[in-house]
Amino acid sequence: MKRRVRPQRSGMVRLIGLLLVAAVASPALLLAFAQWDTNWNQLSAIGQAYGFATVLLNGVALLGPVRTLRHQARQPEISVYLAQRQILWEIAKAEMDDVRLLRTGRAAFENVDLARCTIHINQYFSFCL
Repeated sequence: MKRRVRPQRSGMVRLIGLLLVAAVASPALLLAFAQWDTNWNQLSAIGQAYGFATVLLNGVALLGPVRTLRHQARQPEISVYLAQRQILWEIAKAEMDDVRLLRTGRAAFENVDLARCTIHINQYFSFCL
């Protein structure tokens, strides 16, 4: 017999229930609080200070996604740069492995594998020019 695994939703249900209770009870709590001798101007100033602090924290929190998006926008540019470096490395490595590829003129094609020389010349002209 297979045992069914139920997803853990009790925390979410409790949170939703708590928010509903707070929304329903808030008018009654405000009326009870209003009957006390309170300075509403001071409480308003405190609320505005909390609001200002919240705006500052939200602004700081927004910097993370902005930085991530800028980094993602630069990734293709970095990838192209690294690909170009790899091609240059392959051209330089081919020249270091076979010094005969560095020769120019008619003597360059003597005693050299023509296919290898053609590939090297094609790489060089397609990338460097």
